[in-house]
Amino acid sequence: MLFHSLELLSSNHLELVTKLCPRVEWLSLDSALFYNLEGLGQLPNLKLLRLNYKSRPVDQTVVDFFSLSCHNLTTLQLFDVKEMHMDDLRLTIGQCKCLDTLVLNECSLREDWEHLRSYERGKPLSHSVRMIQLICFQALLPQFVQFVNMFTSLQILETDSRDLDVESLKLILLQQPFLSIFRCPSLIAASLHQLNSLQHLFRHCSLQVATGFEPEIDHTASLAVNLLAEYADFSATLNLGSGR
Repeated sequence: MLFHSLELLSSNHLELVTKLCPRVEWLSLDSALFYNLEGLGQLPNLKLLRLNYKSRPVDQTVVDFFSLSCHNLTTLQLFDVKEMHMDDLRLTIGQCKCLDTLVLNECSLREDWEHLRSYERGKPLSHSVRMIQLICFQALLPQFVQFVNMFTSLQILETDSRDLDVESLKLILLQQPFLSIFRCPSLIAASLHQLNSLQHLFRHCSLQVATGFEPEIDHTASLAVNLLAEYADFSATLNLGSGR
């Protein structure tokens, strides 16, 4: 079920979704108006969620929905969700115990993202996520590194960040023993010699930073997800090169 940017959403529409389509497995929320998730009840079969929150932070309706319906979620795309706090991450992404693929597009972290946190510092955010894409992700460099290292089973990391340097990338690689592909379609702040040296130290991970290089990503999607990508322009992952 997809709500496009030209469609208007209200709590009544979302309540009808819950009542008429309780077994929905794929849901995309991208309304022309500012909206919240009030009215959206339990969707126990939900596997794929795309949420465009129009430059606003996480609110209580989002937290409530994740608590109700996202325990079986395998793919999550957050678009334009701003000023996320550590508690916001714990109460959304942290609730998704089956999550495999995470895409953050034009999202941002608060500079004081750990201020008055309710959760233990250093506790992993996810043990299940294997693939992350970070597109136009707004975060301070130490936050970026800390955020990535909160995922303990990461295998593929793609980002368009141009702020990474060799030392920051090394901090990520040291904490990610399962990471097999790191891709950045723009040259990070490093010389070719530095990158070659880093590749030699971390042979388990393919460092793919050359512009236009297409990695071979082993990402298995269901038939329904493939159909959505082909006919509804709705993909489980984004094309870093096109910025979509």
